[in-house]
This record gives sequence, structure tokens and C-alpha cells, in this order.
Amino acid sequence: MNNASSASQGHGRAAGAVRAYSLMRGGLVYALIGRSFGDRSRRLHVWLAVVLVSIALLPIVAATFANDTLSGDTVDVPLLGDFSTLARFLLVVPLLVLAAPGCDRLMRRTLSHVPRCGLVPHEKRAAFDRLLDRVWSLRDPRWPEALLLVLAFTPVLFMQTTFDAMPGIESWRSVRDGPGRFAAGWLDLVGLPLFRFVVLLWLWRFAMWTYLLWRLSWLHLRFDAGHPDGSGGILFLGESQFRFAVLALAGAILVSASCMNHVVHLGETIEQQKHILIGYVLLAVGCLVSPLLLLARRLFRVKQKALLAYSELGHLSATDFGQRWLQSAPPKSLLDSGDSSAIADYAAVYATVRGMSIFPMTRTTLAWFVLLTASPFLPLFIVAMPLEDLVNRLISVIA
Repeated sequence: MNNASSASQGHGRAAGAVRAYSLMRGGLVYALIGRSFGDRSRRLHVWLAVVLVSIALLPIVAATFANDTLSGDTVDVPLLGDFSTLARFLLVVPLLVLAAPGCDRLMRRTLSHVPRCGLVPHEKRAAFDRLLDRVWSLRDPRWPEALLLVLAFTPVLFMQTTFDAMPGIESWRSVRDGPGRFAAGWLDLVGLPLFRFVVLLWLWRFAMWTYLLWRLSWLHLRFDAGHPDGSGGILFLGESQFRFAVLALAGAILVSASCMNHVVHLGETIEQQKHILIGYVLLAVGCLVSPLLLLARRLFRVKQKALLAYSELGHLSATDFGQRWLQSAPPKSLLDSGDSSAIADYAAVYATVRGMSIFPMTRTTLAWFVLLTASPFLPLFIVAMPLEDLVNRLISVIA
């Protein structure tokens, strides 16, 4: 009996520790899901994605099928030709729901790694714990996500139609018979608020992560300018930041689908869309990686202090080495002394300090960030530009 009780207490402590480092395991939605399903299904996020897509889209599919605007040429833009609506519910909503558990696992490992890897000095551990408590005071209450739910429905009060409807084009949304009115109403009153709420939940988690990085920048963590990762020992934070690239990917899917609507149904060209595409990639990547710049001030100071210290040490070492090897009788070979090895080791450490980046993300990760954000635009280029013209353009660029 005692063993079972101890095991139960140990499991409870382990679960509490996991939850303590989680950005997503708290709040109104987590409480409702836990109360309804608990931990009975390891594939709960898959079923949740299916349920959300079904609630948002199936009634619209049924209504448009009933009034013959699901497909065909009854209207200029049937539902199956509305790339923006389909992308929003068939791609973006499942993407954000399915990506949440993986992001949460990485963030838990990242946050638990901060005190373990020596970044938090012993005298600052209490301050670090208080910082986590402040973040969890934003995560756990019900009111923030209730407010997000209100914000998700707010546009319904001010908009008569969906924001991405194309003017001058008769679409499945503009049909005002019984099923058509129901389909457009369901989109405005249920589908789009549900979509906005999922996006706002992700943005709220991103805001909490940004707040955490900002507070960490004032905590006087023990950065090491000579750390092999080239970022003072916090490169893992930049790698964790990459998980939020799913937000940029989701937005790119929406932008690409909207542009595809304009290309296919309004006859616009890719040249007319290129400024939107380029601007989105730059803005999305910039916004999602910019929180790492909150740590740049501390990293810059650590780097400058280390450069001065290592420069002084290097001057003294070089002077001592010169006096010993040039002004006195040296051994017959450098191999007979350890001085040369020490100088080589110092040079390697100094090179690491000099090359230390104040932006804790590698160029490779940043490049993947950009490529992932731009990848949804490839179908748009294929649709907007005939394959032969696309191949000829690529050949002319390469040649």
C-alpha cells in the first residue's frame, strides 16, 4: 500500500514538473479538454483537428451541395474553387492543432534545460522560479483565453461579409437562397471565429514565450562567450524559436491561397502579387525571430567583456612566449614544451569569442525559416505561370 502511494505521489510530482515547464498545458481550452477527455487518447490532437474541421466545414459543404454551388459553373467561384476557404479549414486549422504537441514538448525540454545547464546561477534560481510563476499566472487563468474567444467573434459585429470575398465575382457566398444564406452565415458565425480562435491561441503562446525571453534578458544568466555553440551557450533557445515557424507557414498558406483566388478568378498575374509575397516572407520571419533580439543586449556586453579579458590575456601570453623563445635559449624543438599547445588552445578559444554571435540562431536555421515560410508559394507559381514558361525562366536564370 505504501509502495503504491509512493509511486502515485512520484507520478504526480513528475506530471506536475512536466506541466510546470509547459507553455500550453494551462488555461481554459486545456482545462476543458482535460475535463472532457483526460489523457485517455494519445492521438487526441488528431481527433481534435478532425472535429474542428468537421464543425467548420461540413455544414458549409452540405449547404453548397444542396444549392448546387459546391462545384460546377453555377457560380463563378464554387466552394471547391475557393482556395482561400479550403486552405483555411483543410490546411491551416489542422496544421496548427497537430503542431501544438510537438512545439509543447520542445518548449518543455528547453525551459527545463535552462536551470540544468548552468545558465542560472545558484543565487538566481529563486528569481528564475518567480519568473516562471509570473508566466504561469498568464497561462493558467481562464480569462485570457475567454477574452481571445470574444475577440474571435468580434469581427462578426462589424463585417457584413467575409473579409476575403472578391468584389464583382459571384461566388457560393453571394447566393442568397436558403442553403446559400445558411452556408455564408455558418462561415461568418462559426467557421471564421473558430479559425481565429485557434490562431489567437498560438499567438497568445508566442506572446508568453516572448515575455519569458524578455524577462530572461534581465535575469543576468551566466552566458559564456567561449561556449562552442558560438552564442554564449543559448543557441538552443534559437533552435526552439524555430518551432514557431508554423505560424509563418500557416500565414503563408493563407496568403498563397488568397493570391491564387485572384490569379485564377480575377486574371491577375504573379507580377502583381510578388510584392505581397516578398513582403509577407520578410515581415513574418522578422516578427517571429525578433524576440531573440531581446537577448542581444546581454550577449553583446558578455562578448565585449570577454574580448577585453582575452585580449589582455593574449597580450601577456604572447609577450611571455616571445621572451621565453626568442630572448632566451629555447629547446631544440617546440615539441619539448607545452607552451605552443597552450598558445594554440588560447587562439582557438579567442576565435570562438571573437566570432560569438549576439543573435542566438544559426544561419542554417534562419535559412530554413525563410524556406519554410516561402514554400506555400510554390503552387501559386505553378498555377500562375505555365510549366514551360517556368522552366524557361529557371534556365535563363541559371544560364
